[in-house]
Amino acid sequence: MLNVLIVDDEKWMRKTLRNAVEWNQLGMNLVFEAEDGAQAYEAIIRLKPELVLADIQMPGMDGITLLRRVKDEGIMSMFIFLSGYDRFDYAQNAINLGAIGYLLKPVDEHELKEMLIKAKELHLDKQVEQHKKMEGLVSRLLQGEAKSEHYQEFLQLQPKAVLNKFVVVAVELDDMNTINWNKMNQNQTIITAWKTQTVKCGFTCEFVFSKAGISVLIMPNKQLQEMESAVIEAMCRKAAAEIRNLTGYTISCGIGQMVSSFSLINSSYLESGKALEYKLLLGKESIVAYERLRIKTFGVELLDHALKVTIANFIKQGDPNHIDSIIQSVKSRMEECQPTPQDLKLFIYSFIDLISHSLLAKTALESQMDPNKLYEDICNCVGLEAVFLRLKSLLEKVSSVAFLDQGDFYKKLVEGIKVYIHSQYKQDISLESISREFHFSPNYISKIFKEATGESILDYALNFRMQVAKELLLSLHNSISDVAGMVGYKDNPKYFTKVFKKSVGITPMEYLHKRKL
Repeated sequence: MLNVLIVDDEKWMRKTLRNAVEWNQLGMNLVFEAEDGAQAYEAIIRLKPELVLADIQMPGMDGITLLRRVKDEGIMSMFIFLSGYDRFDYAQNAINLGAIGYLLKPVDEHELKEMLIKAKELHLDKQVEQHKKMEGLVSRLLQGEAKSEHYQEFLQLQPKAVLNKFVVVAVELDDMNTINWNKMNQNQTIITAWKTQTVKCGFTCEFVFSKAGISVLIMPNKQLQEMESAVIEAMCRKAAAEIRNLTGYTISCGIGQMVSSFSLINSSYLESGKALEYKLLLGKESIVAYERLRIKTFGVELLDHALKVTIANFIKQGDPNHIDSIIQSVKSRMEECQPTPQDLKLFIYSFIDLISHSLLAKTALESQMDPNKLYEDICNCVGLEAVFLRLKSLLEKVSSVAFLDQGDFYKKLVEGIKVYIHSQYKQDISLESISREFHFSPNYISKIFKEATGESILDYALNFRMQVAKELLLSLHNSISDVAGMVGYKDNPKYFTKVFKKSVGITPMEYLHKRKL
């Protein structure tokens, strides 16, 4: 809502303006009516309305003087002036000072409404411009690149905040790989949830978005009392719960330490990122405050000599019965060492590297694994249990190929891809998703599959879907739209029709008619 203040020394005029339009329908809220310039000045300083409707000629402080004094205070309220005198010098002075309009009394309701709509449009344009400026300023603050002139600009854009304390929260959606970004306006949802909670707690906030997630800079609207860190944590939990209720998705938050100056915001930002990394250990919906972490100055080597020997022997033997004991050894090592996220990432890298080299030496299969992609996928897990499941899955696949010669390995891989397509044809299938499933690079599996079948993986998936679609179309209970959804085209039936015609030679409707004849 756009807040509006009216000032006129005539009571009947204030009443006329109050009743002239439906303020709520215009998205506006009348916050105060002043009877002279001095009273209006005090109210504007206190309320900081976005728009002021002001009489030009008033006893004491006139409208022009009021606008000058408000601008001197750094308050950027828009002004629309009202006057019973059709004088060019009045209008010129008002426009020169930045007023957005000038109306003659008695005010025409239609002209007033048009002027108010113009004010609202200008306000929205100003908000967009200020948002872009603020995002750039916050980004500089987080990166430690801000200078003194940036601090002054920040103060002008955040007049309501008490800029004596700051904290940065890093926010990240937990299931990045499963979220359909095209269907979810996640940025607006997250902004709404955070703004709701920060206002309830007496804070204000600004956002910076990146591929990795969102950084939220939080500032108080009032002096914070004791237990301020606990208040921030509680606010994060409420925002996370609101986002989960609105979208069905979960988020994790890393909270930096509270700082008291602009120059230290970068420290809180770096701490928030380090705290967020702990979701790799703690799981979904982790709310982690940096000040509560047990920060270690040195790492621990989780992949010790005994575990290396156990894994090497497993690869030599290929016995799947040893997999559970290996995973249990890893869990025990975790409990013993209490690793940081960086310790765990180093372990994952070393674990994959050991398996990759040992498997390559044993089977002499070129480029079987994509270690970098596998490392990235496992590090994107949320929680230790998810990490253990991925490691176990990797060991199971290693066991399945450890004793195969090249020909048998290729055959097993191709059959596995076919089984995967047959079970997942209703979902989005891509080379990336198959690569993640089988732990091999997209180029490698594409080459092997085409050499074995004569067609690409995506062509095979398409042909399988079309075969299923033809069978489903023969059922009297399935519409073409239903069938599109059943074979992976739920959101684009028109595209399904196009693909079906290209594959089968006729449209689904033509196919139905032909089969009924």
